[in-house]
Amino acid sequence: MAQNDDDGFRIGGRPGRGWRLLGEVAAGRRVDRDQIRVNRLAAYSAIRLRVFEAPVEFLNVQIQFGNGERREVEVRQLIPRGGATRVIGLPGERRLIDRVIFWHRTPPHANRRARVELWARV
Repeated sequence: MAQNDDDGFRIGGRPGRGWRLLGEVAAGRRVDRDQIRVNRLAAYSAIRLRVFEAPVEFLNVQIQFGNGERREVEVRQLIPRGGATRVIGLPGERRLIDRVIFWHRTPPHANRRARVELWARV
């Protein structure tokens, strides 16, 4: 039976109940900016980025909400392949997300492009 970490993600597996996959993108190999558009009319309380195929160093994350407001989050964290950022709480009780933009870089020793998934907690 898989154990959950403190934030409801299964250790070595997929997130537990209450988390929804909102999208994914193949990250560039250098310092880059990518975005994931959210095509759902659901409200969320937190987000988390998961990394596969190669490590990624996240610099900043910008969350754009459905009402046009934005929230900038400085992450400054190197996430190993298979890892995830900390849970990033959203202001207020629950918010509609329009898109998440993130600035990142893949370490020079990585021989593959990373795949980044955006997960949100309902």
